[in-house]
Order: sequence, then structure tokens, then C-alpha cells
Amino acid sequence: MADGNGTVRRVHPLLAVYVGDYPEQVLVTCTKSGECPKCNISHEGLGEAEPSEARDINGVHNALSKVSDNYKEFKTACKKTRIKPIAQPFWGQLPFLDICIPGHHT
Repeated sequence: MADGNGTVRRVHPLLAVYVGDYPEQVLVTCTKSGECPKCNISHEGLGEAEPSEARDINGVHNALSKVSDNYKEFKTACKKTRIKPIAQPFWGQLPFLDICIPGHHT
């Protein structure tokens, strides 16, 4: 990548921020429309002022790792984690990335 002076340098960029509206957040987090992409609150609880427990990123990665096992196990693991069974989300192999950012669900 060229810097401001035109010198070509080797860089190792990391995804630091991903900004998106609700449909993009649902797509990126492999969640279903009507669910919170960040926490485990029920559909009925969306918009409430009370915070909810963040989604478990380790559980998400564990479910996604089952893709090479049999499809039924993969699908069951994804359902248990409340994500869509998507074989390779673009962020799956990125280091230092937690798509389930803890925080408020509003």
C-alpha cells in the first residue's frame, strides 16, 4: 500500500469498525431479522431500557466450526446459538474481532 509520500509499504490492516444499519448488522452477525445482533434479548424485549446479556462469541465460533462436520450437527449448533447456518461469514477468520459487541440492545 502506498503512503502519503508514495512509498510502497507492506501493511496488515485489521477490521476495526463495521458500521451498518439494522439490516446490515443482522446480515453480518448471521442473526435473524427481528432479533438483536448484539445480545440475547427476546424479540418481544427489543427496545426495552434494560440491558441484556451479550451473545456468546465463543459459542458462535464453535457453531461455525461444525460446518465441516455433518450438516445436521452444524445446523443444530447454529440454531442453539440463534444464528443462521452460514458456512463462511466474511469475518470468520479475522483476528481480534468480536461481532457480538457487549452493550445495550437499543
